[in-house]
Amino acid sequence: MTPEIVIACYRYDTFNIEEVVFVVLPEKTEDPPTGSACTLNMGMTLLAVILIAVLFATANNINEQCQVHNERWITCSCIGNEEFFLPEAYNYMNTLSVSVTGCVSANLHYSSFPEASNIEEVIVQNISGNLNFDVFLSSSHMKLLKLSNIGRIPMIASHTFTNLKAIDTLTIEDAFIETLEEEFAYINISHFIMRNVTIERVYCLNVSEKGTKLRIVNSKLHNVMETLNFANFLNIEIIGSKFEMQKPGLMSIQGDVAIVKNNIFSNVSMNLVTTTAIVINGICADGKSTLRLSSRSIDSTDNRLPNEIAYPGNDQRGEPLTEFLTIRNNTVCKAGNCKCSISSGQASCLIHVYTIYVFLLTEFIFIRYL
Repeated sequence: MTPEIVIACYRYDTFNIEEVVFVVLPEKTEDPPTGSACTLNMGMTLLAVILIAVLFATANNINEQCQVHNERWITCSCIGNEEFFLPEAYNYMNTLSVSVTGCVSANLHYSSFPEASNIEEVIVQNISGNLNFDVFLSSSHMKLLKLSNIGRIPMIASHTFTNLKAIDTLTIEDAFIETLEEEFAYINISHFIMRNVTIERVYCLNVSEKGTKLRIVNSKLHNVMETLNFANFLNIEIIGSKFEMQKPGLMSIQGDVAIVKNNIFSNVSMNLVTTTAIVINGICADGKSTLRLSSRSIDSTDNRLPNEIAYPGNDQRGEPLTEFLTIRNNTVCKAGNCKCSISSGQASCLIHVYTIYVFLLTEFIFIRYL
């Protein structure tokens, strides 16, 4: 008698387990099926498994480069040296995360996922050539936006984050950006991290909402056309970086604790105000740069500027009262020419940052109990 043939197939992925059962009923029999979930002769079993595996692989892929996990997580990677285009025919309505990695060039265009109103995470990394990041993100809150190890980004346009109200972590690292039009105005960015980034042209940065951490390390912002504003971050680190304005302009930073080390400022009038402490050293400024510091505790050491550093905390209303002020070895350069070099101090600046944090924490506890 021909037994009842049952193929019970299970698909496993990172986020979901599904069971699909195909039943073939040749001739009815009273004999119960024996064995486990799949009872077939070996040839039919092998053929069925191959066919089902192919069907599942097709159902789980958008194309050769992109896989969908549980209809919510999309991971894309390039197979060879081809150019990547995010598939536009796919419906991204339920998508929470998109990741693209390992391509010579990649394209995320304005029309890529306009319906992805629930997207929480976009990661693009390891793009050796161009990343055309001309997207419009329609979600209001993102957990992570990460652009890492990118050869060249021609532009981040002003319409990119129009709908966004909050980003938990914005990370740009090891990247070259030709033009940054986006201002990040009215977006609550909890962690703003920029590391080893060069931006050739910046229109304006206005990170005006409260955040937890601002960290700019070994980065260069050239040809800033208007102001740079970083407001209300609890912890601020600006280390080994260069800020260059086309014409004399304002850089305003506010927060709780700030470490500013081994940076170069050109035509920048920086106003740094914190409630608890400022450690600023190894600064070199040229052009028509000025520096104004206000905090309860200030440690200002080994800075070179065209003119004297201003400490207005004791004589202006609304400024924190400066109770602990340390000034050592600051220099006003002759004829305003400080001959700044971006290489000075960069190698050693990161070694001492945690020591400074311990110092600030100890000092903060001491101040609190005075």
